[in-house]
Amino acid sequence: MSRVLRAEMSPGESACIAHAFDVNRQPLTHFVHRMTESLFEAQDVTQDVFLRFILEVRAGNVVLELDRPCRGDPESAVDPTGADPTGADPTGADPTPDGSEFSPYCIVHQHPRSGSSEKIELCTRYLIRSWLYHAAVNKTYDLQRSRKRESIAVSQLELQASSGGPERVFRRQQNRERVFTTLKRMNERESFPLWTHACGFTYEEIAGFMGINPNTIGYLIPLARASFRKYYLADLRFAQR
Repeated sequence: MSRVLRAEMSPGESACIAHAFDVNRQPLTHFVHRMTESLFEAQDVTQDVFLRFILEVRAGNVVLELDRPCRGDPESAVDPTGADPTGADPTGADPTPDGSEFSPYCIVHQHPRSGSSEKIELCTRYLIRSWLYHAAVNKTYDLQRSRKRESIAVSQLELQASSGGPERVFRRQQNRERVFTTLKRMNERESFPLWTHACGFTYEEIAGFMGINPNTIGYLIPLARASFRKYYLADLRFAQR
């Protein structure tokens, strides 16, 4: 269950979010534009992502590291939970380009899903930039799903999952829905590079979005393709019963 939504944020939180907006708004809009091929949709998604980020901070689901230095202090990048899904280098340089003292990290509280047997709330450390890009990708899933025209990325993923080639890809609307259902079932560490690569981004670009080494992307994408194919075909077999 989410925490109670606060009416206001602290001055430090407001300043940190304003900085994150200034640094990430333009590249995030460009990122979404390349996936949606619509500047209007890209601007809309970017605005929604930042609004969600603000709401998550106000609800306490995302905690900004306002009391931790971010430059010249390797200990400031150590994940207290022992798990950093972004794979960020704890001794690397501060990714903010202007030398600001704002920490580029936040702590994300992941609550157990409704009806789940899990009772433990997970706390994971993310780069703020990485959180924003992951949230933007999830928004583009919904946009692409609602479109009537097929996207190149969706077609690529369908063909990768289908063993019989283009002639076996039938019922286009149902298959498009299945693509996004499958992506949302996958771990974000796999679905994010798979989708962005299908949208035409390079390994280096995807690594920058995720805050990890480009060589890791070459390892993740084949695993992601295998996971996607497994879930996609399982759902297809179930639908054909």
